[in-house]
Amino acid sequence: MMETVLDIIRDSGPIKAAKIQGRIGSEGLSHQRIGDIVGHLRTEGHPICHSNNGYHYARTADDLSNTIANLHRRGIACLEQERKMLKAQACLRLGKPIEVIQPSLF
Repeated sequence: MMETVLDIIRDSGPIKAAKIQGRIGSEGLSHQRIGDIVGHLRTEGHPICHSNNGYHYARTADDLSNTIANLHRRGIACLEQERKMLKAQACLRLGKPIEVIQPSLF
């Protein structure tokens, strides 16, 4: 399945997850699963970009700029969540109240 998704993205222009599903013919393949496959392919080094137009295989270094910036922002957000969860865990272990900051509206 992974190689099939890779081939579709590599051989297409920008392609949305729904069209990947249609090409594969697998309704059991969710958008989330396609995202997971893309994430795995990226960890193997495949330069797969994502934009409002869908997934595409990078052809130039500039193609990757927005995807890299987005991955960086997501990574920072994940680290912030981890930090907050570690703090809550420490409070629970010490029997202290967990401090929760009210989120601002986006």
